Amino acid sequence: MAIKYNKSVVGKITIGPHLEIHVSGVNFINSKRQYTMNVDIREYRNRKNGKGSYTWHGVSFSREDAMKIYDKILKLPPVNTSTERHTEVIRLAKNPRLDLIVGVTVFNDRTSLDFREWVKDSYNGYTGFSNKGTRFSYEYKDDIANLLLEACTTLQDRYDKWLGLK
Repeated sequence: MAIKYNKSVVGKITIGPHLEIHVSGVNFINSKRQYTMNVDIREYRNRKNGKGSYTWHGVSFSREDAMKIYDKILKLPPVNTSTERHTEVIRLAKNPRLDLIVGVTVFNDRTSLDFREWVKDSYNGYTGFSNKGTRFSYEYKDDIANLLLEACTTLQDRYDKWLGLK
């Protein structure tokens, strides 16, 4: 059980008139004083009547995984020339039954960067992508990489402050 929870949006990317991608830093301190740092990437849909927004899809992962993803995204070419339908950039184990896959997807001549969860072994025997994840145009890859780095820096600053180092 978390006794302290702190989430802050470090950046937003507007994709369309009703869609934004939010990158957040989230930290928990549980009752045993264990400190956890996570990064969230979520799609937010703006209501057409202008009254707020709501979460559509997204994924969470550790700060360490965010840095690995950041390094891989930086190595991607400026323009995707692959004709493969899906190219895996990095696969990270979240737990024994779940992986996080970041990949480049080409669908209907549009290239996207995909953050998806992969279910390895469920109680019903399903193996494949879950509904959790988000996809956005490949052109935003540098913006996402910068936001991942900013979220990691924010989380590290909070942790240093918690330890009394700042």
